[in-house]
Amino acid sequence: MGDLSPASVQAFADALAKGSLREIATKCPELTAQQITAFGANRGAILPLLTQPPKGGESGLAWRDGTTRVIVAWPDVEAAFACPRLIAS
Repeated sequence: MGDLSPASVQAFADALAKGSLREIATKCPELTAQQITAFGANRGAILPLLTQPPKGGESGLAWRDGTTRVIVAWPDVEAAFACPRLIAS
């Protein structure tokens, strides 16, 4: 990932790059099984996206391309492990 991304997002990206959906599920218990599966299914789109500089907003950081958006709320930005939201079309 790029140097502009926080360590919490890097930790998430590392787990996703390893295909460790179990680690993501363990560290993000608020995410549903469907959300975890979506991360795995969209890994090829998410990982390159997270190498781009994020855009900051009122609710957190966001990475977006034409079809995929990853959002990390400000509390997760400062955590040890980010639990982002994925919007993919």
